[in-house]
Amino acid sequence: MTARAASWLAIVLLAFSTFSVLSLFPPPDSDYDLLELAQTAARNDAKGSKPTESAVTEYYEAFMAERRSVWLESVLFFCASVLAALVTLWRRNVGAWLVLLVCAYLLYVSGPPFVRMAIDSGLINFISLVFSTTTGQHGLPTGLVISWHIVVAPFAYTLLALGTIYLVWQAHRSRGRESNE
Repeated sequence: MTARAASWLAIVLLAFSTFSVLSLFPPPDSDYDLLELAQTAARNDAKGSKPTESAVTEYYEAFMAERRSVWLESVLFFCASVLAALVTLWRRNVGAWLVLLVCAYLLYVSGPPFVRMAIDSGLINFISLVFSTTTGQHGLPTGLVISWHIVVAPFAYTLLALGTIYLVWQAHRSRGRESNE
């Protein structure tokens, strides 16, 4: 792989990673929306009667643990993306394989839900619904980042993976030709 191709690969991965910067901030210690969700879940379990405080607390702690887990996963994914980009600049072939690993992970996580939701509601309706809902509820900067992660990232990382596969294949072919000469 040429230095120019490796540089472009690293730049594209770093550009994609910038959309993850907002997810690097740790979740707040208390969240009123999660508390309401915990109360609703406990009320549903109690079949409409008043839920016990311990049930609400149990649900709330589970929701907070899930939020912290997702946050930690986001931080690790961001670090892996930046590491893969830097290694691509330094050691081209190893970095390309790391870029493929990052792309495969993202597609493993977001691909199946994306495909299921797109099939259920149609791709254009799905994109429109996600964009209008996220920007309506979270405002423009945060809503666009959420839309990126749900709608655009599976396409973008698929294209990045295909481009990386092509570059690795070309590098392998050129090494094969050099050894035959």
